[in-house]
Amino acid sequence: NQYISEKTKQFDTKRYKKMSKSTILLVLFACLCLSEALKINLCQQRTAATIESVAVSGCTEFPCILKKDSNPAIEMSFKMKRRVNDLKLKIAGRINGREIPFSVDDTNHCKTSVEGITNRCSLSKNTSYNYKFSLPILKEYPSLMVVVKYELVDLKGRSVACFTFPAKIEE
Repeated sequence: NQYISEKTKQFDTKRYKKMSKSTILLVLFACLCLSEALKINLCQQRTAATIESVAVSGCTEFPCILKKDSNPAIEMSFKMKRRVNDLKLKIAGRINGREIPFSVDDTNHCKTSVEGITNRCSLSKNTSYNYKFSLPILKEYPSLMVVVKYELVDLKGRSVACFTFPAKIEE
């Protein structure tokens, strides 16, 4: 009787360890799939920074669904190729082949969107930065498919970082 009990314990322990390993692997795989950054399209022009990653809150596949009257966060990490003293935001939507600018309040954009910038905006060469901005999707926007062009420019209008992604604006 004791022999059978010991064998059962060994069997249960082995099965438990095997199940635990399988469960851990499954959880890790699921986390990797969910945390995978979107593969955005870089703009063709030269930029002052190299984009390392981009995430749009609530978007795990294209087209990104942008709900009206919401503020999805655009998060980006980038590494500067040259020094830049300030940033402005330019957003446009390509609809039926035409680029239509979106109006966005970007007062103090660098200070409010780049992590670690508190006073004067000065982005140093060979330094990586984290960026986050909540993009207002207004009720007035029409419901449609659009290719969003998201661009940060310096004070002279030269591109610092630029990418595009397909989106669908809806209720």
